[in-house]
Amino acid sequence: MVEDLQLTEATQYITQLDSVKWTRADTRKIRKRFYTCLKGCPKRLFLLLNAESENVNVFVSNDEHQHEETNKEASTTLQQQKSFMKIKRKKK
Repeated sequence: MVEDLQLTEATQYITQLDSVKWTRADTRKIRKRFYTCLKGCPKRLFLLLNAESENVNVFVSNDEHQHEETNKEASTTLQQQKSFMKIKRKKK
């Protein structure tokens, strides 16, 4: 989970998470957004919007992508997450 990001930072985090394209589900809920992988696998992202601070927490499901090209890139995902967190810490 990544906490207390601005919406633009959260969007940037999602695009840096892996090379998979994500689509937002139309949930009609104000505080939550659910993203699913466009390739139809069980991997999910959840954005919880904080109404008071207008910041976002990003939750990534523990499910693995189930398509071949992403599995090849899975080893780089953890490194990308660490790099993003270093950038985030420097901003504070």
